[in-house]
Formats: sequence, structure tokens, C-alpha cells
Amino acid sequence: MSELDQRARALAGKLFDAHCPQLMALKHRAHQLCQKFNRLDEKDPRRREIIPQLLGSCGENVGFMGNIFFNYGCNTHIGNHFFGNYNLTVLDDGPIHIGDHVMIGPNVSLIASSHPLLYQEREALTYPDGHVSMSEYAPPSLSVTMSGLPVELSSAVV
Repeated sequence: MSELDQRARALAGKLFDAHCPQLMALKHRAHQLCQKFNRLDEKDPRRREIIPQLLGSCGENVGFMGNIFFNYGCNTHIGNHFFGNYNLTVLDDGPIHIGDHVMIGPNVSLIASSHPLLYQEREALTYPDGHVSMSEYAPPSLSVTMSGLPVELSSAVV
């Protein structure tokens, strides 16, 4: 299966290979931008320059406290007048759309996809390098999850 197919599968909420080079490169870029953002002082204006580079799209008056973590960033779209408080984690393997006038409290995770929950499905995953997925899975402590569906928040306080 091609790399493009893997990204399309992820965005559609289907089982995908996160180890394909295209997805690994997108993820690495997002992680670097998050690290850069998190190292800056909260009053440093360079933080505002990083956000449009990280996200798929964002409106006006979008702000975050630190620390932030985005898995891909490019799959997250944020409207106008948004505030994300401390320790926001966004696992945007699938699309995440956040509307206008949304405030997210501290220690929130938005998770747009999940690992297969049945061990038989995980064991069936064989990657191009030959390794097989493990048969145990410990789910995260999460606030919002929409496995296989886009996460959409609008005019909400989470």
C-alpha cells in the first residue's frame, strides 16, 4: 500500500501504518515545532508565528499556554478566538476541527483515532520491516475521543 494510501486511511479513521516515511516525516515536523513552541517564554511573540506553521488552518486570536503536543498538527483546524490551556495534547491522526469561541482547560487530550482494541486485529498488523504489532494495549487517559470520526468542537468550553 502506498504512503498516500496510508495518510488517506488515517484521515478516514481506518487502520493505517504510522511507520510509513510520509507520516513519520509529518509527525517529526510537528514534534519539532511543538518543542520549539514549548521552549519559548509564554510572552514571546515568536510563539504566535509557530502556530500557523503547525496547524492545518487557524483563525484569528488563537492562543495556547505551554506545553502543547500535536501528533501531526496539519490535521487540526481551529477557528477564531480559541484558547488552549496548559498541557494540551492533540493526537490528530484523523481530522480535528475546533470551531470559533472555544476554550480548552488544562490537561486535555483530543484523540481522533485509536489503536485496534481487539488483540486479534493488533496481531494481524505486520509492518514492512517485518515486525508484528503487540497483543496488549493500554489506552490513554483521555478527555475526548472519536475513534474513526472527526473530532469537532464548536462554541464550547472543555
